[in-house]
Amino acid sequence: MTYLLYAFLIFWLTAVFYTSVMHFKLIKDKEPEVWADMHWSSKGIGYLTLWVGLVLDLLLNVLVMTVVFVELPKELLTTGCVRRNKFNPSDKLLFGLITSKLMQAYRYKLALAFCQNYLTPFDREHCE
Repeated sequence: MTYLLYAFLIFWLTAVFYTSVMHFKLIKDKEPEVWADMHWSSKGIGYLTLWVGLVLDLLLNVLVMTVVFVELPKELLTTGCVRRNKFNPSDKLLFGLITSKLMQAYRYKLALAFCQNYLTPFDREHCE
């Protein structure tokens, strides 16, 4: 039960930081005049949010996605794990001991759902 609580907390915090960072990215990419006029302290908050978000993303990938995808992490960040399982899901079960088409389908569908529900709504190119 404790693991589930921590897993949810890491997931939620990562989602909060991800949406914040994607908003900063949107302003920087789509509204350069707003970005140019933004006070240095506001930009500093954005970059600090980015770094904290990266640490949370790393923790999410290593501590949560390892269990969810039933595989050891091959990438540092969650997006890499999700992209790989969306485009080239592994059929290895139990960390490479058994292969299964069912596991491959599970990883693909999970990655697709993760992209559609949590990544793509905030950045259309994140799961491409």
